[in-house]
Amino acid sequence: MGIGRIEARSGREEDAKAAYREALTSFELAKNLSGQASAWASLSDLHRRHGRADAAHEADEKALALYQKADDRLGQATTLYGIGEFATEQRRDDEARIAYRSALSLFSLIGERSGQANTLIRLGEIERSNGNDEKAGVYFRNALALFEQIDSRRGKAGSLHALGTIEARSGREAEARSAFREALTLFEQSGDRLWQAIALNDLGASEARSGHKSEARAAFLAAAMRFDEAGKKDRADAARKSAAGLEQITPRRRR
Repeated sequence: MGIGRIEARSGREEDAKAAYREALTSFELAKNLSGQASAWASLSDLHRRHGRADAAHEADEKALALYQKADDRLGQATTLYGIGEFATEQRRDDEARIAYRSALSLFSLIGERSGQANTLIRLGEIERSNGNDEKAGVYFRNALALFEQIDSRRGKAGSLHALGTIEARSGREAEARSAFREALTLFEQSGDRLWQAIALNDLGASEARSGHKSEARAAFLAAAMRFDEAGKKDRADAARKSAAGLEQITPRRRR
């Protein structure tokens, strides 16, 4: 398995695939169910990274069945999380919910708080995309609490940013800006340029909607710089365009 991962990280897909299949055969001969499941999970990851979603999903299903036979709860939870991701990509939200909830139950059962938190974020994203902001907010807040328990700076930042988007959509701009600023600080501490840019861009939009044009312009221009540093030229250009177009924005009356 280790050789397969080295080959995969080096971009040698066929060599990685061959190594995983060789490992799978060895685990089958040894009747090692968890090992077989792990090999299928690695093949799934390889397929997914190369854009073969259907093949990845098929490998996930095989891995899940083997983890269940082996009573490997962490393996089951991780695989169900991957199945949820596949369903989300295919816009099959009901299937994704089922997979994520099953994963969440298993992560909770074994006390895997990072897995719990990340799964809650995914469930929140599904509800947000379907306009269920109140339910999404509950998921994001529960995820934030778990990320705080394990002191995950990146997890806390992502949860706060997600909560900021909910507040903004509900017209609570002051609360949205507070969440975006907290998230930005944590993204800066973790050195994540892309998410710094996203938080700054969302902060700029909130400032603009509230009529704070100078603050909005500063945020949009800072976002553009971070997008450039992250290699996202199109998004950098869009942020500069937002800064240039501030005169056309009418602020909301509420805040």
